[in-house]
Amino acid sequence: MEPIRVFARIRPKEDSKEPRCFPNGRDSIVIERNSFDQPVFRFHRVFGENTSEQEVFDQVLTDKIKDCFKGYKTSVLCYGQTGSGKTHTIHHLLLKTIEGIFAKECDVKMLYLQVYKEVMTDVVTGETVLVKKDRHGVTNLQNCSWQPIPTQEEAQAFLASCDEKRKTAATQMNASSSRSHACIVFAVTLPTGEQGTLSLIDLAGSEKFAKTQATGERFDEARYINQSLVCLGSVVAGLAAKLPHIPFRESILTRYLEDTLAGHGRAAIIITLHPDARNVPESISTCQFGSRAMKVCTKKPKVQEAGPIDWEAKCKELETQLSGYTDVQNYTKLVADQFELRVENSNLKNKTAELQKELEGVRARTSQTTSLESHLNQSSRRIETLNKKMLEARQTIQKEQAQNKEHKEYIFALEKMVEQLESTAENTEQLTCKLQMEARGVAKSEYKERLLTLEEKHSHVVRRYETMLREKEQVLIEKEEEEMVMTEKHKQAMRSLQEGHDARLGALQKILDATKESCSLELGTMNQKVSAVIAEVTERELSLAREKGLYAADKEATHAVIENFAQKAAKSDKVVKELTEEAKALRERLDLCDTANRRQ
Repeated sequence: MEPIRVFARIRPKEDSKEPRCFPNGRDSIVIERNSFDQPVFRFHRVFGENTSEQEVFDQVLTDKIKDCFKGYKTSVLCYGQTGSGKTHTIHHLLLKTIEGIFAKECDVKMLYLQVYKEVMTDVVTGETVLVKKDRHGVTNLQNCSWQPIPTQEEAQAFLASCDEKRKTAATQMNASSSRSHACIVFAVTLPTGEQGTLSLIDLAGSEKFAKTQATGERFDEARYINQSLVCLGSVVAGLAAKLPHIPFRESILTRYLEDTLAGHGRAAIIITLHPDARNVPESISTCQFGSRAMKVCTKKPKVQEAGPIDWEAKCKELETQLSGYTDVQNYTKLVADQFELRVENSNLKNKTAELQKELEGVRARTSQTTSLESHLNQSSRRIETLNKKMLEARQTIQKEQAQNKEHKEYIFALEKMVEQLESTAENTEQLTCKLQMEARGVAKSEYKERLLTLEEKHSHVVRRYETMLREKEQVLIEKEEEEMVMTEKHKQAMRSLQEGHDARLGALQKILDATKESCSLELGTMNQKVSAVIAEVTERELSLAREKGLYAADKEATHAVIENFAQKAAKSDKVVKELTEEAKALRERLDLCDTANRRQ
């Protein structure tokens, strides 16, 4: 009994996060499901993401090629989820296997099979292949075409042509996902007569529909793939547990792999893993499959019976048999043998007739080839005409390129002119800014003259305003000087100064309002006092007039005095109103100046 050797390979990560699956030494893998659950799986050998293809080949296939040359039936399977690097691994192993096989003198035949939707077909012919057992219980393939491969280059060409015919499609998890199981078989015959086989099997990856989002035909393909892989997992579990019944016949894949997993052969399995965090469940199930496969043991390998036929020995045996034909029974036996030979001869004649028909067909095809040659000559002539047209097109293209150069130079000159215009536009913008600044200075001088006239009219109010206006003018002059080199700190300082000046102006406005109210109160009291004095004067004058008889003459004088006083009071009220209106206008203009300075 020989156990199945299991190897694990981790592909490079895709995202920037830390990998959740990484090798722990040469023969174990750690998978971090979370901080508390970190299962460890052991295999015969673990290959990390930096392992070379040559090292994988040396560890996995070197011994299998030697066993094949010794006449054994050997197989290598690649198992894993979709997008984990199975096809990549098998492709490089196939190329190195071809080099290893053709390094020794031998006759090689190759067979390329695929299992698509539970149907096994020959990729070369497209025919359905049947998997049956002979009377000795050995699995045989029927209706398949073995291709003789004489050289290493032809083997690589055969592999490339068959890979193109294999079923592949794009899914959300893999841009070129294999939609079928592939099996590449090498049949090797040495000059000594020993025959061996080596099979490399690329299993399609298991898929979760939630991740791949497969629909339609992709969904049906994934369903068949998952079904066959589930059957393979149950077969491996049954072999590991040594159950009496193993369900090999539930899938065409397990039926074909029966000799590999439980027959007389030597097998190895490569499990491929994806290290990203989103694939942790699939990595754990793949490692569990590999752990169960390590418990499976195949039977003692048998050397396949083959060898050169010793025709001389067979002739001697036939001569001894003929020398013993003396009685009638032997004679009748010879007659029967002769009849069988005649039947075979007639069959051979029929085959020769069929071959002659095929030769006639080949001759007809040769006549077709002559017509094809004439077509080829015509096509060559057309190619020559096309070449001439290509030369003419190249000449026209060169002319157009020269014209394009001239256009580029013209465009370059235009760009220079545009740059000059842009520079002149910038100069004009600077001049306009200077003119605006001068206009603002003229407006400020007008405001100053108006303020001086107001100071002359209202001395006691203007004296209080004069200091504020001078401070405001100094602040504006400082703002204009510091605007060219102002930084964020200077702006914050100017804001604080502006707030202080606004607070001072508010306080002065309150003082003005208070003075106005006091003036109005004083005027009211003066009016009351004047009215009281006038009343007393009038009473005294009336009393005197009555006493002296001068009432009529002095009445007009008192009325004149009262009217004169009333006119003076009205004039004072007008002056107060004009002062208040001019103060409001001055306040509005100051606010406009402040807003303009802030915008600048």
